[in-house]
Formats: sequence, structure tokens, C-alpha cells
Amino acid sequence: MKKILVILLCFPFLIFSQNEKRLALVIGNANYDKGVLKNPVNDALLISETLMQLEFDVILDTNLADKRSFLETISEFGIRRPDYDVALVYYAGHAIEIDNQNFLLPTKEEFASEYDVLNYGVSVQDIMSYICGDDNYYNSFRAFSTLSGSVASDGDGDNSIYCESLCKNMLVENISIATVFRNVRKEMIIKTDGNQKTQDFDYLVGEEFYFSKSASNKGNIFILDISRDNPFR
Repeated sequence: MKKILVILLCFPFLIFSQNEKRLALVIGNANYDKGVLKNPVNDALLISETLMQLEFDVILDTNLADKRSFLETISEFGIRRPDYDVALVYYAGHAIEIDNQNFLLPTKEEFASEYDVLNYGVSVQDIMSYICGDDNYYNSFRAFSTLSGSVASDGDGDNSIYCESLCKNMLVENISIATVFRNVRKEMIIKTDGNQKTQDFDYLVGEEFYFSKSASNKGNIFILDISRDNPFR
């Protein structure tokens, strides 16, 4: 195997006018046989609560044991996705990077080699294509909770520092998505004494996105919280 990741994957949304619809898929995987994680389920619950406050329809699932269960949950989201204007996907759990592709890991599959990951992991690229169509690169926003080669901090509480900061800032009224992630980056640097720095990639087109404001917006936003630590050593 190459790099082992702890990853949060999001496709956030913005706040729309009354007739526009928002959908979110939230997954938290923690009860791995190897590399048990502390916060993913708690983070998934906190993100879900935050999104529901922002009037999202939320599909929540936790501790998906195998690839079939994983794909069934993603399929439910993909089937419903065309009926919504903006979609968000949030994943918390282990993932592995092979040849520049990220694979999300079910909790009860055995991953002893790269072939196991290719066969039993869930490709992020496949998810993006399935739920977002051809615009997944050109109308999207992606945010990483830490730089490549760094480890994301869990913090001392029930939730990761990144998740807490993200949820708090998403609820601020009249704040653009770019400002949300600038605020999160500043808070992460302060709370980790500069040891964790976030990274964003903005592919959005058209008007600015707002999380908590009555505005007409459409698109997909990808937020990835990636740790380069290896939990299977």
C-alpha cells in the first residue's frame, strides 16, 4: 500500500431561495478491525445536525462494513441527486491513496495489499462522476483539512477540530463559502500552533456561494479532510 489517509469528503451546498432544494450524504466510518478511529461517527452526527439547521435533506449512514453497503448508500444519494439544485457529500473514515486516486475504506473488509484496495475500496473519482456528472471539476469547491504529507488533529473532545470549526462557520449568516474556509484555516492554525494548515481548491463558476443566506446558487463543493498517517502499521 502507499499512503493511508483519514479523509472527510464533502460536496457542500449553499442556501437557496425557497423553491430550491439541497441534499446531503453524510458517512462516518470508525469501527475498523485495524485502525479504530475516535471521531468519524461523532463528526458525521455533528455535520448532519448542522446541515439540517441549514434546511438540508440529509442521508446519514455510519460504520459501513463492506463495499456493497457503501455503494448502496451512495446509490441512494445518486438516485435522488437530480431532484436537487446543490449536493453535499461528507465522508469521515479511513482511505488509501494509490496512483493519485483516493479509495474510501469500508470497516470490515481486509486490506492487505493494493489489489484489496482496488477490489474492495470505493473510488472517490467514481463517486464524483456518479453523483455530479460532467461538472464535478468545473463547478465545485474542494477543501482539505491538512496539507499533503501532514496529519490531521483529532483534538481532545468528541469531535475533530476541523469539523467543529467548519460547522461553526457554516452557520454564520451572510458569509461566503470562501470566507468560511479562510476562517476555518485561521482557526486551525491557531488551535494547532501552526501544525495543521488547510488547503482549498475553488472551481466554482458564476456568483458567490453562501451557506446561510437566501440566495440562488447551484453546484457541488468537495471538502476533504486528509491525514497522511498510516493506521494499519
